Amino acid sequence: MTLMDRIHRGEAAIADAKNQGRDVRRWEQHLQELKRQAAQFEETTAPYSLSDLRILRNKDDQTLVEVHQVKIVFGGGRVLQ
Repeated sequence: MTLMDRIHRGEAAIADAKNQGRDVRRWEQHLQELKRQAAQFEETTAPYSLSDLRILRNKDDQTLVEVHQVKIVFGGGRVLQ
């Protein structure tokens, strides 16, 4: 489950719980933390050039995660095969 999936699921659960009259303050605090993490992730998203995307389009999920982590740590630059 992705971070955004967790946020959407949390929002739905909070809405349902509120409709039932439940105290959701702790859930809302946790949801705010997830949203903070999502915002932080967006700020560190590495830029990809068109040539990078052409190289990466057929890579498996694990390879994409590894490439992304390297780009976050070391910044831009071209992806080499």
